[in-house]
Amino acid sequence: MAVFLDENVAAKIPKTDKFQVGISNVARRGRPITTSLQTPGAKESWLYYDVELSCRLDSGIVVHRRLPQVDNTADSLASCIITDPNIDAITGRGVNLISHDNFTDVVQRMAHSQYWFNLNGQAMRVGNQIPIPGIRSIGGKVAVPHDANPQWAYNKIVGNYSGVILWYAKWSLWYTLTSAPTAQQVPPQNLAMRIQGDAKTPDGILAPFTLPDDNAVATDPRVPELQNMIRG
Repeated sequence: MAVFLDENVAAKIPKTDKFQVGISNVARRGRPITTSLQTPGAKESWLYYDVELSCRLDSGIVVHRRLPQVDNTADSLASCIITDPNIDAITGRGVNLISHDNFTDVVQRMAHSQYWFNLNGQAMRVGNQIPIPGIRSIGGKVAVPHDANPQWAYNKIVGNYSGVILWYAKWSLWYTLTSAPTAQQVPPQNLAMRIQGDAKTPDGILAPFTLPDDNAVATDPRVPELQNMIRG
């Protein structure tokens, strides 16, 4: 027969104590630190933000394959036969790149280079929908939609925090250029981490620190190695 204990007794708190485990989740003296807590504002509502601008390039090069001059054995990437009874003992072989053929193809520039760019990402935000980002210029040139790869995007609800919506979004937008790019492209900013791609790198970075563990001992605060910044 199961015996259910009072929550306070189970938590080794006096049974007559006004605090009840699991219910009285507030401080008994002074002003609780949870008083008047609010959901974050628009700029602080970003939990996760991952955006990338990936590039594809068609160089305009065409490789013309000549007619074979001799009838060699067909090439294969296989380096053994799957029914080989000793396949488990074979060593030193992987993908076979040794060709039986002998050829030299003709390389010809048939068109100018063509660039494609994919602005894709995902994000999570508290209380506010996630605006899908777009881009107007890439590499110093005007970017236009590349409809051979249709754009897609969505926002959806993935959480409910006391009536406050947790939003999740994902998107993929393709672009191309009508003229050759002439400048480097700064990667997209990260709203959750509050940093953008052209942020200036400082001369030095403070050494990281953590809370002391059980084996920590007192350290002389005058030790210069703990006070100085790490310089690159």
